[in-house]
Amino acid sequence: GAHSALATYLFHHGSIDEAAIAMRRVTELVPSSAYAWNNLGGALQMKGDFDGALEAYRHSLQLEPSQDAYSNLATMYFYLHRFPDAVINYERAATLGEHDYMMQGNLADALWQTDGRHDEAVARYRRAILLAEKELEATPADPTLLAQLGYYYGRVGDADQSQRYLSAALSSGPEIMYVQYFAGVA
Repeated sequence: GAHSALATYLFHHGSIDEAAIAMRRVTELVPSSAYAWNNLGGALQMKGDFDGALEAYRHSLQLEPSQDAYSNLATMYFYLHRFPDAVINYERAATLGEHDYMMQGNLADALWQTDGRHDEAVARYRRAILLAEKELEATPADPTLLAQLGYYYGRVGDADQSQRYLSAALSSGPEIMYVQYFAGVA
């Protein structure tokens, strides 16, 4: 527990190399922990060790399939431009989190980048919109959620809704990294 807490602290404070060392120690102490292997993958991914990250995510999934590990593995494939592999793993993550708008949106992003699957991507963006709109009822002032909705609406071709949500997000959370990210990609 102490090594895991240390790794988390180091990770959140930008000491990625040290976080990876501490998380590697957790996997040595508790090699059967899928959670530890998944977190090691995240640290390795952040430090640019993509092969190590892929190996850690795969090991995590061998121990215990989880939405987070499938999503992280898919994200790694996405960054490596291995979009069909990303789709497969986002589909697995979305199956485990079928009511998670972010999983639906991530799957849509991978489908969008895959030849011949644009229509499927739009359908997933529409699903992400429905789920995100429900989430917005519970957290109406969440700037990141507003920005995500702006991005999703842009992908399905609704420029007016996209601009409305993006403007609201930028007004309420201009300093938030993910607000800037979704505004930029939209």
